Amino acid sequence: MKKRMVCFLAVMLISLSACGNGKEKVVPTSQEAEVVTFQGKEIKEIQLTSTKTKGTKVLKKENDIKQLVSAMEQVGLAENGDEPKTLLLDEEAKSAIRYNMTMDYNDGSVENYFVWVEDDGEVVIGHKDTPEKERVEFYDLKEVSKKVAETFKTE
Repeated sequence: MKKRMVCFLAVMLISLSACGNGKEKVVPTSQEAEVVTFQGKEIKEIQLTSTKTKGTKVLKKENDIKQLVSAMEQVGLAENGDEPKTLLLDEEAKSAIRYNMTMDYNDGSVENYFVWVEDDGEVVIGHKDTPEKERVEFYDLKEVSKKVAETFKTE
């Protein structure tokens, strides 16, 4: 009888001690980060490197990335009457580049862009396919430039 009682107590102690371990932290779905996509790919981060100071600003917050990407999408949509525009990448245009922008995607791919910020605050973003290419497709942010102007203040 004593052996049964000791065995029963041992089993109970082992069972109860296992109940106290392994507390999981539950995160409500409302706090989960929303994924920002551009051209069908999930963006991990955006890096802005100043051509003047060589300082780099990294955008990782969903709101910052979403603001920039939505501005690019607004001006790049065919539904808005926009067609792909090209810009001659001559020496004058190269010397006026204010930032090199890199979009890192979750799948490991990377896309590079040039960013021009005009004196009046207008932002133009050119897609950098290859370094030797003489013409680049670009996004002229026009009216939405003011919304993203703060993003490009790294200096």
